[in-house]
Amino acid sequence: MGEQSHVRITVLGDVNLEVSGFINPRFDEISSSRLLSAPLKVHVGGTAANFAIAARAHFQSVRLIGAVGIDEQGSWAEKVLNSQGIETRLYRCPVAPTGTVVALRDGGSPHGNRLMIVSPDSANTALTAEYITSNSDVLTAAEFMVADGYALLAEPRRSAVLEAMQRAARCGARVVLDLVPHHLDALINSAELRVWLAHASIVVCEVETARRILGLPLSNRPIQLQEARETAEHLAIEFPRRSFLLRFGIANIDQSLVWEPHGETTHYFTGFSQMEETYAFGDRLTAKELARHFAGSRALKRGEKSSASSTALH
Repeated sequence: MGEQSHVRITVLGDVNLEVSGFINPRFDEISSSRLLSAPLKVHVGGTAANFAIAARAHFQSVRLIGAVGIDEQGSWAEKVLNSQGIETRLYRCPVAPTGTVVALRDGGSPHGNRLMIVSPDSANTALTAEYITSNSDVLTAAEFMVADGYALLAEPRRSAVLEAMQRAARCGARVVLDLVPHHLDALINSAELRVWLAHASIVVCEVETARRILGLPLSNRPIQLQEARETAEHLAIEFPRRSFLLRFGIANIDQSLVWEPHGETTHYFTGFSQMEETYAFGDRLTAKELARHFAGSRALKRGEKSSASSTALH
């Protein structure tokens, strides 16, 4: 573990029991029932858990708010997260089980296709505004609050997470929102997106997703740096005074463009195409970028409100 920032970060989102693995044949080569031998891992996953684990490499204080069942899987998830130095505030839902995910990647090139199977009814969606209020201390004391689009797709969690974002922003935190799922433009309209971003000051997004949201043209060829810069400029006009962490290139994550409100940009290759282990790579990348580009900024001083919290979206 490298040098860590004393900045405090609170994460909201999914906590799951996850089974992940890799199979050599491509999915489209499997046309009938087959028994395969392949390496499988059983671990704690989900958007919040993965990001919190990644953040521990850069931040000494990492807190997680989520929901699990009153089952053994929920107890195990909490124990694993605590053992990695993450302070958990997990609502134990009595009527839904801990989320379960199966994630498989096939042998297609260059990095295979990913198939994710998610249990439809899980405790993840049971997070309420009342639970957020009862745990508001980890929001009001944070310099960063991180959430993602999956947590905003359905009630009651949508209202709970929006309440958390507003509360954190008003207390001076920089609210980070990852715009997932990547076909988000097909799930919500522009008015709902503006609600999501009302208190977000740092937005993580694939360039392709952003271009569909903005109505910009897309071609069949890979996104180039010039298109990424053009996308950032349009986002800055549509959603001013925000920073954007834009992903593009191989698998839509091999390059990153960090765009800040004053127009300064940083572009680099993330190293994804050379990685053998790509699990939760996006979370590791975002955690590293927050520590590198934002953790030392004046905007993180306690008592200063985030720029987005005082900016109206028109």
